[in-house]
Amino acid sequence: MKKKAQYLELISGIGLMITLLMTDSLILKLSFTLTAAILANCSGKRIKPLYFILFITGISFFELLIPRGRIITNIAGLNITQDALASGLKKGLTLTGLIFLSLFAVKKDLPIPGRIGRYFAKVFEYYANLMSRKKTINRHNIVASLDTILTESKQLSTEKESVGTKHIPAAIPVSILTIEIIISITLGISQ
Repeated sequence: MKKKAQYLELISGIGLMITLLMTDSLILKLSFTLTAAILANCSGKRIKPLYFILFITGISFFELLIPRGRIITNIAGLNITQDALASGLKKGLTLTGLIFLSLFAVKKDLPIPGRIGRYFAKVFEYYANLMSRKKTINRHNIVASLDTILTESKQLSTEKESVGTKHIPAAIPVSILTIEIIISITLGISQ
């Protein structure tokens, strides 16, 4: 029963993601993002609202650097324009909503069959390893401490592979990256 519920969450999350990407209304994007935040919170994920408010604000600020549309006001020499502000808020809400929906829909123990499933299992394994040891990251030498953690994770993973797990070909991550680039370009052109 648990697997069925996980698959239903994944499918509904993907459906909501598609809907969020397709809508152009600022009000609908806001409501979808708030709904996604509630879903992520109900599924046990901890959400830090201040982080996401700053995230949306940062995206909106950089959109305001290219003024478009009617000038609403001027703050310290920066023209706040209606179209640029709306565009920034839409992009920020879309990205935030997608993050919330991924927190809701994607679980590390979701069994996905095939090569892609093994690839995602490995990614989640690396991520879980990294998060379980985040207290060992040295703030003064971040790169070296992350390198140590990732190297140890790779060694543990290699030992598990030699026991019986199949190796994931390098073509799969490249294929996924290619698909992500195509989708990003398509979304960028359509706006």
